[in-house]
Amino acid sequence: MFRSKTALVVGAGASCEAKFPDGQGLLKEIRKILDIRFEMGNRLNSGDYKISEALRDLMPDRQYGADYNKYLAAAWRIRDASILGLSIDNIIEQHDDDDRVAICGKLAILRSILQAERDSLLMPPRDRPDSINIGALAHTWYGRFGQILVENIPRRRAKEVFENLSIICFNYDRALQHFLPFSLATSWGITLDEARELTKSLRIMHPYGRVSSLPWEVANGGVSFGGTENAQYAGLVEQIRTFSERIDDAVALAQIRNTLTDVDQVIFLGFAFHAPNMDIIRPADSGAERVLATVYNLPENEQRQIERQIRGMFNLPEGVEGLVLHNGTCSDLFRENWRTISA
Repeated sequence: MFRSKTALVVGAGASCEAKFPDGQGLLKEIRKILDIRFEMGNRLNSGDYKISEALRDLMPDRQYGADYNKYLAAAWRIRDASILGLSIDNIIEQHDDDDRVAICGKLAILRSILQAERDSLLMPPRDRPDSINIGALAHTWYGRFGQILVENIPRRRAKEVFENLSIICFNYDRALQHFLPFSLATSWGITLDEARELTKSLRIMHPYGRVSSLPWEVANGGVSFGGTENAQYAGLVEQIRTFSERIDDAVALAQIRNTLTDVDQVIFLGFAFHAPNMDIIRPADSGAERVLATVYNLPENEQRQIERQIRGMFNLPEGVEGLVLHNGTCSDLFRENWRTISA
Protein backbone atom coordinates (compact mmCIF):
# COMPACT_ATOMS: atom_id res chain seq x y z
CA MET A 1 0.00 0.00 0.00
CA PHE A 2 1.02 3.64 -0.32
CA ARG A 3 1.59 4.72 3.28
CA SER A 4 2.73 8.20 2.24
CA LYS A 5 0.48 10.60 0.36
CA THR A 6 1.54 9.95 -3.21
CA ALA A 7 0.93 11.51 -6.61
CA LEU A 8 1.74 9.66 -9.82
CA VAL A 9 2.41 11.83 -12.87
CA VAL A 10 1.98 9.55 -15.88
CA GLY A 11 3.24 10.28 -19.40
CA ALA A 12 3.21 8.49 -22.74
CA GLY A 13 6.36 6.51 -21.96
CA ALA A 14 4.53 4.64 -19.21
CA SER A 15 1.86 3.32 -21.57
CA CYS A 16 4.52 1.92 -23.90
CA GLU A 17 4.98 -1.04 -21.55
CA ALA A 18 1.44 -2.13 -22.47
CA LYS A 19 2.23 -1.71 -26.19
CA PHE A 20 0.80 1.77 -26.62
CA PRO A 21 2.67 4.07 -29.03
CA ASP A 22 4.95 6.83 -27.79
CA GLY A 23 4.48 10.43 -28.94
CA GLN A 24 6.20 9.87 -32.28
CA GLY A 25 4.32 6.64 -32.86
CA LEU A 26 1.07 8.48 -32.23
CA LEU A 27 2.06 11.18 -34.73
CA LYS A 28 2.84 8.56 -37.35
CA GLU A 29 -0.64 7.07 -36.94
CA ILE A 30 -2.27 10.50 -37.02
CA ARG A 31 -0.42 11.29 -40.25
CA LYS A 32 -2.05 8.28 -41.90
CA ILE A 33 -5.48 9.02 -40.46
CA LEU A 34 -5.52 12.61 -41.71
CA ASP A 35 -4.16 11.93 -45.19
CA ILE A 36 -7.77 12.07 -46.39
CA ARG A 37 -7.98 12.07 -50.18
CA PHE A 38 -10.69 11.13 -52.64
CA GLU A 39 -10.75 9.85 -56.18
CA MET A 40 -13.56 10.06 -58.72
CA GLY A 41 -15.28 12.73 -56.67
CA ASN A 42 -16.31 10.97 -53.47
CA ARG A 43 -14.53 7.62 -53.16
CA LEU A 44 -12.06 7.64 -50.27
CA ASN A 45 -8.60 6.82 -51.57
CA SER A 46 -6.52 7.31 -48.41
CA GLY A 47 -6.99 8.40 -44.82
CA ASP A 48 -9.47 7.11 -42.28
CA TYR A 49 -13.11 6.68 -43.27
CA LYS A 50 -14.38 7.17 -39.70
CA ILE A 51 -12.73 10.58 -39.47
CA SER A 52 -13.92 11.50 -42.95
CA GLU A 53 -17.46 10.71 -41.80
CA ALA A 54 -16.97 12.58 -38.52
CA LEU A 55 -15.93 15.69 -40.45
CA ARG A 56 -19.04 15.31 -42.58
CA ASP A 57 -21.14 15.03 -39.41
CA LEU A 58 -19.82 18.44 -38.40
CA MET A 59 -21.10 20.02 -41.62
CA PRO A 60 -24.56 21.64 -41.80
CA ASP A 61 -26.99 19.09 -43.23
CA ARG A 62 -24.04 16.69 -43.71
CA GLN A 63 -23.08 18.44 -46.94
CA TYR A 64 -19.67 18.52 -48.54
CA GLY A 65 -18.48 21.70 -50.22
CA ALA A 66 -16.38 24.69 -49.26
CA ASP A 67 -16.58 24.12 -45.49
CA TYR A 68 -15.59 20.47 -45.79
CA ASN A 69 -12.66 21.42 -48.01
CA LYS A 70 -11.46 23.84 -45.33
CA TYR A 71 -11.46 20.99 -42.83
CA LEU A 72 -9.55 18.84 -45.31
CA ALA A 73 -6.97 21.60 -45.68
CA ALA A 74 -6.63 21.73 -41.87
CA ALA A 75 -6.19 17.95 -41.74
CA TRP A 76 -3.45 18.16 -44.36
CA ARG A 77 -1.69 20.89 -42.37
CA ILE A 78 -1.44 18.48 -39.45
CA ARG A 79 -0.39 15.66 -41.77
CA ASP A 80 2.46 17.72 -43.19
CA ALA A 81 3.52 19.26 -39.86
CA SER A 82 3.66 15.83 -38.24
CA ILE A 83 6.79 14.97 -40.24
CA LEU A 84 8.81 17.33 -38.01
CA GLY A 85 6.39 17.78 -35.11
CA LEU A 86 7.37 17.09 -31.52
CA SER A 87 3.86 15.95 -30.62
CA ILE A 88 0.28 16.33 -31.78
CA ASP A 89 -0.28 18.77 -28.90
CA ASN A 90 2.56 20.98 -30.13
CA ILE A 91 1.19 20.97 -33.67
CA ILE A 92 -2.29 22.00 -32.55
CA GLU A 93 -0.80 24.85 -30.50
CA GLN A 94 1.35 25.96 -33.43
CA HIS A 95 -1.85 26.36 -35.48
CA ASP A 96 -4.02 27.90 -32.79
CA ASP A 97 -5.24 30.53 -35.25
CA ASP A 98 -7.43 27.91 -36.96
CA ASP A 99 -10.11 26.09 -34.94
CA ARG A 100 -10.41 23.52 -37.72
CA VAL A 101 -6.87 22.32 -37.03
CA ALA A 102 -7.80 21.70 -33.39
CA ILE A 103 -10.93 19.79 -34.40
CA CYS A 104 -9.10 17.63 -36.95
CA GLY A 105 -6.31 16.99 -34.46
CA LYS A 106 -8.75 15.99 -31.74
CA LEU A 107 -10.62 13.64 -34.06
CA ALA A 108 -7.34 11.99 -35.06
CA ILE A 109 -6.35 11.65 -31.40
CA LEU A 110 -9.67 9.96 -30.61
CA ARG A 111 -9.35 7.52 -33.48
CA SER A 112 -5.69 6.66 -32.93
CA ILE A 113 -6.00 6.24 -29.15
CA LEU A 114 -8.99 3.92 -29.44
CA GLN A 115 -7.04 1.90 -32.00
CA ALA A 116 -4.05 1.85 -29.66
CA GLU A 117 -6.26 0.58 -26.83
CA ARG A 118 -7.53 -2.17 -29.14
CA ASP A 119 -3.96 -3.23 -30.00
CA SER A 120 -2.60 -3.01 -26.43
CA LEU A 121 -1.93 -5.76 -23.88
CA LEU A 122 -5.00 -4.52 -21.99
CA MET A 123 -7.54 -5.31 -24.70
CA PRO A 124 -10.04 -8.00 -23.63
CA PRO A 125 -10.28 -11.14 -25.77
CA ARG A 126 -13.25 -11.06 -28.14
CA ASP A 127 -14.86 -14.10 -26.54
CA ARG A 128 -14.37 -12.74 -22.98
CA PRO A 129 -15.07 -9.00 -23.00
CA ASP A 130 -15.00 -8.76 -19.21
CA SER A 131 -11.45 -10.05 -18.79
CA ILE A 132 -7.83 -9.18 -19.56
CA ASN A 133 -4.64 -11.21 -19.65
CA ILE A 134 -3.29 -10.29 -16.22
CA GLY A 135 -0.28 -12.54 -16.78
CA ALA A 136 0.85 -10.46 -19.76
CA LEU A 137 0.90 -7.38 -17.52
CA ALA A 138 2.50 -8.89 -14.42
CA HIS A 139 6.00 -7.63 -15.23
CA THR A 140 4.94 -4.24 -16.57
CA TRP A 141 4.62 -1.26 -14.26
CA TYR A 142 0.86 -1.82 -14.24
CA GLY A 143 1.38 -5.19 -12.59
CA ARG A 144 3.92 -3.91 -10.08
CA PHE A 145 1.74 -0.90 -9.30
CA GLY A 146 -1.18 -3.24 -8.66
CA GLN A 147 0.96 -5.28 -6.28
CA ILE A 148 1.99 -2.24 -4.24
CA LEU A 149 -1.61 -1.00 -4.05
CA VAL A 150 -2.91 -4.05 -2.19
CA GLU A 151 0.23 -4.94 -0.19
CA ASN A 152 -0.72 -5.32 3.49
CA ILE A 153 -4.36 -4.34 2.87
CA PRO A 154 -6.73 -7.22 3.72
CA ARG A 155 -9.91 -7.52 1.73
CA ARG A 156 -12.02 -6.22 4.63
CA ARG A 157 -10.17 -2.89 4.33
CA ALA A 158 -10.43 -2.67 0.54
CA LYS A 159 -12.06 0.77 0.68
CA GLU A 160 -8.75 2.21 1.91
CA VAL A 161 -6.81 1.21 -1.19
CA PHE A 162 -6.77 4.65 -2.86
CA GLU A 163 -6.76 6.81 0.28
CA ASN A 164 -3.19 8.07 -0.16
CA LEU A 165 -3.06 8.12 -3.95
CA SER A 166 -3.75 10.69 -6.66
CA ILE A 167 -2.89 10.38 -10.35
CA ILE A 168 -2.25 13.05 -12.96
CA CYS A 169 -2.32 11.28 -16.31
CA PHE A 170 -1.23 13.16 -19.43
CA ASN A 171 -2.35 10.32 -21.69
CA TYR A 172 -5.66 10.26 -23.56
CA ASP A 173 -6.23 6.54 -23.01
CA ARG A 174 -8.16 4.83 -20.21
CA ALA A 175 -5.51 2.19 -19.50
CA LEU A 176 -5.36 2.74 -15.75
CA GLN A 177 -9.11 2.92 -15.25
CA HIS A 178 -9.48 -0.24 -17.32
CA PHE A 179 -6.68 -2.16 -15.62
CA LEU A 180 -7.28 -1.42 -11.95
CA PRO A 181 -10.63 -3.21 -11.47
CA PHE A 182 -9.17 -6.41 -12.95
CA SER A 183 -6.10 -6.07 -10.74
CA LEU A 184 -8.14 -5.55 -7.57
CA ALA A 185 -10.59 -8.35 -8.43
CA THR A 186 -7.72 -10.77 -9.03
CA SER A 187 -5.85 -9.80 -5.84
CA TRP A 188 -8.78 -9.93 -3.45
CA GLY A 189 -11.08 -12.41 -5.16
CA ILE A 190 -13.91 -9.88 -5.36
CA THR A 191 -16.28 -9.40 -8.27
CA LEU A 192 -15.39 -7.11 -11.14
CA ASP A 193 -18.38 -4.91 -10.29
CA GLU A 194 -17.14 -4.53 -6.71
CA ALA A 195 -13.66 -3.67 -7.98
CA ARG A 196 -15.06 -1.08 -10.38
CA GLU A 197 -16.96 0.60 -7.55
CA LEU A 198 -13.72 0.82 -5.57
CA THR A 199 -11.91 2.29 -8.58
CA LYS A 200 -14.47 5.08 -8.86
CA SER A 201 -13.00 6.53 -5.65
CA LEU A 202 -9.55 7.00 -7.24
CA ARG A 203 -8.57 10.64 -7.76
CA ILE A 204 -7.32 10.66 -11.36
CA MET A 205 -7.00 13.79 -13.49
CA HIS A 206 -6.38 14.00 -17.23
CA PRO A 207 -5.03 17.49 -18.01
CA TYR A 208 -5.68 17.06 -21.74
CA GLY A 209 -8.81 14.97 -21.35
CA ARG A 210 -9.35 11.38 -22.45
CA VAL A 211 -11.20 9.74 -25.30
CA SER A 212 -14.30 8.98 -23.23
CA SER A 213 -15.57 7.54 -19.99
CA LEU A 214 -15.74 3.77 -19.87
CA PRO A 215 -19.30 2.36 -19.84
CA TRP A 216 -19.07 1.26 -16.20
CA GLU A 217 -17.99 4.76 -15.08
CA VAL A 218 -21.19 6.51 -16.15
CA ALA A 219 -24.90 5.73 -15.87
CA ASN A 220 -25.54 6.01 -19.60
CA GLY A 221 -23.01 6.20 -22.39
CA GLY A 222 -19.28 5.80 -22.47
CA VAL A 223 -17.16 4.00 -25.03
CA SER A 224 -15.83 0.50 -24.42
CA PHE A 225 -12.08 0.04 -24.15
CA GLY A 226 -10.71 -0.12 -27.68
CA GLY A 227 -14.20 0.56 -29.03
CA THR A 228 -13.11 1.90 -32.40
CA GLU A 229 -16.30 1.09 -34.27
CA ASN A 230 -19.02 2.10 -31.82
CA ALA A 231 -17.50 5.52 -31.00
CA GLN A 232 -19.33 8.58 -32.26
CA TYR A 233 -16.23 10.61 -33.01
CA ALA A 234 -17.84 13.96 -33.81
CA GLY A 235 -19.63 13.85 -30.45
CA LEU A 236 -16.44 13.10 -28.52
CA VAL A 237 -14.33 16.04 -29.74
CA GLU A 238 -14.97 18.07 -26.58
CA GLN A 239 -13.43 15.29 -24.47
CA ILE A 240 -9.97 16.34 -25.68
CA ARG A 241 -8.35 19.58 -24.49
CA THR A 242 -5.57 21.65 -25.99
CA PHE A 243 -2.90 23.30 -23.86
CA SER A 244 -4.62 26.69 -24.14
CA GLU A 245 -7.98 25.21 -23.17
CA ARG A 246 -6.45 23.60 -20.12
CA ILE A 247 -4.70 26.80 -19.00
CA ASP A 248 -7.99 28.69 -19.40
CA ASP A 249 -9.78 26.19 -17.13
CA ALA A 250 -8.80 27.75 -13.81
CA VAL A 251 -10.74 25.31 -11.63
CA ALA A 252 -9.22 22.17 -13.17
CA LEU A 253 -5.77 23.74 -13.22
CA ALA A 254 -6.00 24.59 -9.52
CA GLN A 255 -7.08 21.03 -8.72
CA ILE A 256 -4.05 19.61 -10.54
CA ARG A 257 -1.60 21.98 -8.87
CA ASN A 258 -3.13 21.54 -5.42
CA THR A 259 -2.69 17.79 -5.80
CA LEU A 260 1.09 18.25 -5.99
CA THR A 261 1.05 20.73 -3.12
CA ASP A 262 -0.40 18.32 -0.60
CA VAL A 263 1.65 15.13 -1.05
CA ASP A 264 4.66 13.49 0.56
CA GLN A 265 6.06 11.91 -2.59
CA VAL A 266 5.71 12.36 -6.35
CA ILE A 267 6.48 9.65 -8.93
CA PHE A 268 6.99 10.62 -12.58
CA LEU A 269 6.44 7.70 -14.94
CA GLY A 270 7.33 7.95 -18.63
CA PHE A 271 7.01 11.72 -18.41
CA ALA A 272 8.95 13.85 -20.91
CA PHE A 273 9.21 17.01 -18.78
CA HIS A 274 8.20 19.31 -21.64
CA ALA A 275 7.89 22.92 -20.46
CA PRO A 276 4.13 23.36 -21.18
CA ASN A 277 3.30 20.23 -19.17
CA MET A 278 5.55 21.31 -16.32
CA ASP A 279 3.70 24.64 -16.27
CA ILE A 280 0.39 22.82 -15.92
CA ILE A 281 1.43 20.87 -12.84
CA ARG A 282 3.68 23.46 -11.17
CA PRO A 283 2.43 23.96 -7.58
CA ALA A 284 2.69 27.29 -5.82
CA ASP A 285 4.36 25.40 -2.99
CA SER A 286 5.01 21.75 -2.27
CA GLY A 287 5.66 19.69 0.80
CA ALA A 288 6.90 16.68 -1.17
CA GLU A 289 9.93 15.20 0.55
CA ARG A 290 10.63 12.57 -2.09
CA VAL A 291 10.49 12.59 -5.89
CA LEU A 292 11.19 9.61 -8.14
CA ALA A 293 11.29 9.90 -11.92
CA THR A 294 12.13 7.72 -14.89
CA VAL A 295 14.66 9.20 -17.33
CA TYR A 296 14.90 6.16 -19.57
CA ASN A 297 17.77 6.30 -22.07
CA LEU A 298 18.25 10.06 -21.70
CA PRO A 299 21.82 11.43 -21.96
CA GLU A 300 23.48 12.77 -18.82
CA ASN A 301 23.11 16.44 -19.80
CA GLU A 302 19.34 15.93 -20.22
CA GLN A 303 19.16 14.18 -16.87
CA ARG A 304 20.96 17.08 -15.19
CA GLN A 305 18.49 19.52 -16.73
CA ILE A 306 15.54 17.45 -15.50
CA GLU A 307 17.10 17.27 -12.04
CA ARG A 308 17.28 21.09 -11.95
CA GLN A 309 13.64 21.32 -13.09
CA ILE A 310 12.44 18.93 -10.40
CA ARG A 311 14.52 20.44 -7.60
CA GLY A 312 13.25 23.90 -8.50
CA MET A 313 9.63 22.77 -8.66
CA PHE A 314 9.65 20.90 -5.35
CA ASN A 315 12.17 23.02 -3.41
CA LEU A 316 14.71 20.22 -3.08
CA PRO A 317 18.11 21.91 -2.64
CA GLU A 318 21.24 20.52 -4.30
CA GLY A 319 22.90 17.87 -2.20
CA VAL A 320 19.73 17.08 -0.28
CA GLU A 321 18.43 13.54 -0.57
CA GLY A 322 14.91 12.95 -1.77
CA LEU A 323 15.35 12.79 -5.54
CA VAL A 324 15.77 9.56 -7.49
CA LEU A 325 16.31 9.74 -11.25
CA HIS A 326 15.96 6.23 -12.59
CA ASN A 327 17.51 5.44 -15.96
CA GLY A 328 15.28 2.45 -16.57
CA THR A 329 11.71 1.51 -17.36
CA CYS A 330 8.73 2.34 -15.19
CA SER A 331 8.54 -1.31 -14.20
CA ASP A 332 12.20 -1.22 -13.13
CA LEU A 333 11.59 1.88 -11.02
CA PHE A 334 8.86 0.12 -9.05
CA ARG A 335 10.87 -3.08 -8.73
CA GLU A 336 14.09 -1.42 -7.57
CA ASN A 337 12.47 1.18 -5.28
CA TRP A 338 9.64 -0.91 -3.86
CA ARG A 339 10.37 -0.22 -0.18
CA THR A 340 10.99 3.48 -0.75
CA ILE A 341 7.77 3.94 -2.68
CA SER A 342 5.58 2.04 -0.24
CA ALA A 343 7.15 3.52 2.90
